[in-house]
Amino acid sequence: MQMLAGYVAEREGALNGRFGCVTPDEAVESHYVFAAALESFANTSVEKINYQQQPA
Repeated sequence: MQMLAGYVAEREGALNGRFGCVTPDEAVESHYVFAAALESFANTSVEKINYQQQPA
């Protein structure tokens, strides 16, 4: 329900340019950040975030 409400509010312009719903690309990118964070914790190291390039 929250995603639906966010979508409708964003579509109607009720957010005045503020953050609404994430895009699929943003969701994928956040996965890479969280995966690197988990790897960093497990290895007690600094991990590089490996963004995979998707064909357009």
